[in-house]
Amino acid sequence: EQAPVPPPTPPPPPPPRARGGYGFRRPPQGPELQRKSSAALVVPQRTRAPSPSEVPAWVPAARAREPLSLHDEVLLFEKYLQPSPEEKAVRLIVKGRIATVVRELWPDARVEVFGSFATGMYLPTSDLDMVVTVPLEQCRMPPIYILAQALKRRMRYASMNVITRARVPIIKLCEEEFHCDVDISFNTSSGVENTRVVKGFLASNPAIPPLLLLLKYFLHQQCLNEPYLGGIGSYALTLMIVSFLQQRKWHQNDDAGSTESDEGDKSRLNGNGGSSSVGATSTSTEDDLGDLLIDFFDLYGNKFNYFLTGICVRGDGCYFPKATRSWCDSERAYLLCIEDPHDTTNDVGRSSHAILDVRSSFERAYHALKDARSAAGRPPAPALGRIVSASDCLERFRTQARARVRECVARGGVPPALADILGTALADTEQHQPPPPPPPEQPEQPEQVTTIPSSGEEDDDVVELPNPHPSKRRRLSSDEPCTTTLLNHSGVEIRVRTSVRHPSAAGVHQ
Repeated sequence: EQAPVPPPTPPPPPPPRARGGYGFRRPPQGPELQRKSSAALVVPQRTRAPSPSEVPAWVPAARAREPLSLHDEVLLFEKYLQPSPEEKAVRLIVKGRIATVVRELWPDARVEVFGSFATGMYLPTSDLDMVVTVPLEQCRMPPIYILAQALKRRMRYASMNVITRARVPIIKLCEEEFHCDVDISFNTSSGVENTRVVKGFLASNPAIPPLLLLLKYFLHQQCLNEPYLGGIGSYALTLMIVSFLQQRKWHQNDDAGSTESDEGDKSRLNGNGGSSSVGATSTSTEDDLGDLLIDFFDLYGNKFNYFLTGICVRGDGCYFPKATRSWCDSERAYLLCIEDPHDTTNDVGRSSHAILDVRSSFERAYHALKDARSAAGRPPAPALGRIVSASDCLERFRTQARARVRECVARGGVPPALADILGTALADTEQHQPPPPPPPEQPEQPEQVTTIPSSGEEDDDVVELPNPHPSKRRRLSSDEPCTTTLLNHSGVEIRVRTSVRHPSAAGVHQ
């Protein structure tokens, strides 16, 4: 007789979920929550203090020995990341090639560029976002497949993927010549509307462009800038910066003793009242970008409660409880929640399943910058070098783009109108480049003159020429293959015979 099998032990109950307010510092990170977070995406953060002898790539040589504030470093970093004419030319050339293929298929189609390239806030390695608007009655099958087949026949590409199961189907293309990544969508207007909203924010506050470029590069180095991998995209990051500046403005007004009505308080906290237009985020020109950067890292790395709080930037900006919207996911309550300004039913942060890694990166960056500012009495060192570093891949990409664009313009591989614009831009770039250093001076050596006796033939006259390598001189034979060139110098005809097998012998017959 077999013994009875004991009943299975029930699994232990899950730990109680912690609760907190808007100032909750750290959400719980139990084993279940850690499995849901994409911890594998986190890249080790550089937190050591750079030595004073290290000069970052964004600091010019003329200011290498000056004590720089964090505000100055942010401005220099923005200038360092500004796209060059060649980087802009790469995207214009690729866009023109794709637009040509599209118009051959659908003459009435409209091709538009949106995203970071349209706003000017793109990194050298950023994607090119395009949308094609084509009448569906002109397509015998979904246009995404028609264009993908045409691009495979007409364009040189390193890789191409047709993603149809996403919320917005796209073609992901990597152009072969310039290694430019392109995302092509069809018949959607959300990207163009988002670009219009971002342009309005960039024009309303001069502090947004430098902060946005720096934070985009920071997340790029952490591998946390791709929304389809759970990171924070450019649009969501822009709305986070705008909300941060709006809340900072409210706190400054509260500290100054400003009062507001009860209806205004309710509208600001719930996000249901006030104007539906995008609010202004203008700040004083005296605001220190270093302070703004540290406060941004402090807010989203230490204080913001991702479990309970949503972000709204309409009107003057507000926070709202996530429970009041249908966007709260009980299994992933930590997801970032941001209301789209031009579509209030859209949650911009719904795919941010790596937001806890983003928050951890912001927290480390906050402590690194605070430690740099508290290092009083030490030798001055770039504080921004604690959280970002110049990438060799970035410099290599820029060098390759510069060389390939010049080759493309030289061989006529761009439209005439674009070639004229690029030629002027490249010429201006060459004028502003510093001259190359002079070669080191070498002691003068007496010139060696070699006399070759004539062989009696008409074209073998006696010539004298300097040649420091006697071992490389020899006379061409009459039956040796060579090329002959006639030159006219000061009324004297000179016949130059160059050996095909021995190019070094050309100087002998000059």
